[in-house]
Amino acid sequence: MHAFFEDDSKTFWREGKVDDKVHIGVVSACLVTLMLAAIAPTALWRSSHGSLEHKGWYCYSIVAALALCIAVAYVPPFRVTRTLRVALALPVAHLVAVIAAWVMWSASESRLETYVVAPLVTRPALVELVAVLGGTCALAGSLIARRGRGERAQVALVAGLTNLLLLGLWLPIASGLLVDYVDFDSRNMVIVSPLTVIAYVLVPPLACAIAYTALVTRAPRLAARLRFACYGLVGTALAIAMIVRVGPSWCGSAFYGSFVPALLAAIIVAVAALVAASIAAWPRRRRTRDALSGVIASDDASVGGFVVTSWLRGPTPTTKPFTLVTPRGPVPVPAGIALDVPLPISSTLLSPGEGVAVVRPGDAVAISGFVAAEPGDHPFREAAAPQPGPNGLVLALQDPPRPDLAQVALVTWRPCVAYLAIIFLIGLPALAGALVVR
Repeated sequence: MHAFFEDDSKTFWREGKVDDKVHIGVVSACLVTLMLAAIAPTALWRSSHGSLEHKGWYCYSIVAALALCIAVAYVPPFRVTRTLRVALALPVAHLVAVIAAWVMWSASESRLETYVVAPLVTRPALVELVAVLGGTCALAGSLIARRGRGERAQVALVAGLTNLLLLGLWLPIASGLLVDYVDFDSRNMVIVSPLTVIAYVLVPPLACAIAYTALVTRAPRLAARLRFACYGLVGTALAIAMIVRVGPSWCGSAFYGSFVPALLAAIIVAVAALVAASIAAWPRRRRTRDALSGVIASDDASVGGFVVTSWLRGPTPTTKPFTLVTPRGPVPVPAGIALDVPLPISSTLLSPGEGVAVVRPGDAVAISGFVAAEPGDHPFREAAAPQPGPNGLVLALQDPPRPDLAQVALVTWRPCVAYLAIIFLIGLPALAGALVVR
């Protein structure tokens, strides 16, 4: 097990604080968000050649709403630092902004210039795109998640965020590679074989995202060793995407623009996964009536805690084997059970690979998920002890603290910051192309 902080009081004065890099990342994501929200509606309004009414409302309403959301999240006092509050609020604001932008686009599409003629590309159904991408990520979360750990929402979140990053970097590159599928008729540009083009754009990033999710979930140590190699690949892809978007052809720009709805769908899926992970982390008191209660006995200094394995998900619970001393006798508890224990606020100080202990010898706990052993199948007396059930074991404190909404922030702030970093990265090629076109 990873090393835990055994004395949280040493870092009490920094509780809720985060690294300066997080502040810089959140501020950068806010700036890119506001720039994209200002440039994109203005470009659409210009393409209408003035046929759209209420220029101020059309061009500046979304960016004004986002700026107001950032201000509202930043000002009020709370236990969690202001930077984390903005990081938690901004993804939801993005979701609302994307839906509003799509409604505006749909309402004014007939008065905008049409560059592409292909039914499945010109008029992509956002709902269908969200269903395909979201359903795939949810299925990956169910298949990849380890049984009995209660981590399906977190695994689906990793898949959704990774797909957003890879699609955002792959789309500019694909717009330069797939020019052979572009043709012209007497009036407009035509994409030949739209189904093939859609598969080329959507399938590679989604497949790579699922593979990376499996690697991070099932082999976290190998993923940690390959971390810098992954950073190098992302940096290389970003550089290529920037080069392609800075010097775009007319066809490449139109191709990129025609697939922006797929990027919006990936944003919706990623934010929905963040919301699902937040709901899963929502503090609630579990019934312990059928749980096995006792005191932990172990030679180790700590037997359970949370480890930060990736910025794309919340801290991962990890436990060692120990003995639960109950009134009916000792019961062995295997390693790798689920934890229903609050995260300490000092967990904001953890870096990837570090962890914090939350369960120690002598703690009074209640473990649910045991089933009674069948005497006929176990001739030895020790086998009469309760056995782990098929759905896994869940450990909770016998006297848990009152539910605190700060737990949602402690579990989800890292993937929220990762989401904002992803928006910053994929927003750079989009901004570069938009400024060049202007």
